Amino acid sequence: MRGIVSFLWELACKRGGPAGKLLHLLLLPFALVYAPLLRISMARRRSLPPFPRPIPVIIVGNITVGGTGKTPLAARFVGWLSASGFKPAVVSRGYGGRRRADPAVVASGAAVLMSAREAGDEPVMLATRLVPGTTVVVGRDRVAAAEMAAGLGADALVLDDGFQQRGRFPGAFRVVAVNAVNPFGNGALLPAGILREPVGALAEADAIILTHADEVSAEKLARVRDVCGKLASRPVFAAAGWRFEGLESIAGGEAGAALQGRKVLAMSAIGYPGGFERMLERESGSPVVSMRRPDHHYWTAKEVSAAPEAARALGCDIVATTWKDYMKMEGLLPPVAAVPMAVVRAGMVLVAGEPEMGKALSGYLSAFHRG
Repeated sequence: MRGIVSFLWELACKRGGPAGKLLHLLLLPFALVYAPLLRISMARRRSLPPFPRPIPVIIVGNITVGGTGKTPLAARFVGWLSASGFKPAVVSRGYGGRRRADPAVVASGAAVLMSAREAGDEPVMLATRLVPGTTVVVGRDRVAAAEMAAGLGADALVLDDGFQQRGRFPGAFRVVAVNAVNPFGNGALLPAGILREPVGALAEADAIILTHADEVSAEKLARVRDVCGKLASRPVFAAAGWRFEGLESIAGGEAGAALQGRKVLAMSAIGYPGGFERMLERESGSPVVSMRRPDHHYWTAKEVSAAPEAARALGCDIVATTWKDYMKMEGLLPPVAAVPMAVVRAGMVLVAGEPEMGKALSGYLSAFHRG
């Protein structure tokens, strides 16, 4: 059922065409209801007690649903904080996790204490791969989670997917990720579009990072930056794209280190699978076969076992998945597979604007060094 709902929503918001336009019109009344509820929710958050500690907080988020690369960017900011002499922690909502306690510690030091099913896929991905050794805390109440992280010794915080929480973290450095391929969808709020907030919310951003910049022309990137610049209040701009870093075998024998000349089955349940697949196509030099599920989908043993068989039947010689998906395959990988299965090591890197971003971040952090 969730897959059917996801398909219909994507048809209405992203694909267009007569059927998509009709669904969009049918969903518009719900978007009109969502708008005042959003205003009430944001006002309520601003009325709640703010995070009280005088430590640097970097918020990394977006104003659309899924696929902007905000979690890998959050990891980049953790790296910047560490390089500046801070001991940062990551705070996340832990979407999709089923845990008994909230807030909860996902990782502290070198120990990962929760599974993806308990904490959510993205916090565990951060804990196990992107920021090893960094404290990761999840909680629906982000201030309570931040307090817990600070109590564990963190002297700086990165809020993953926290832009809508900005009212509770006054003085934070606010970074918004915008997908350069599809910045604002059809321009409508949920559920008729992909906007979580009106585009005017960009006025509250300190920095805007145009992600998936390597998938668009220089002209389109300039147009997207132009639009964002008119909406925002002179933020720092940067552009980012995915960098392939290699493969790690997870089932079915040695997967090798490269994809050049190979036919790949791309197995993913992420917000923007197109970006992952195009990266694999650039590396392999040929079109990939897609095996997609909705974002945050938990793979079943049957699906995982079927992937190598499907790959072989389609002439593929490897199944490649994301680290986020791999976190949800614990205990499901087949001991024997028709073709090798591998997790892709990849990172989000700034391809433009890194000096400006570094300068802005250093300026923000300097006040805390003096303090």
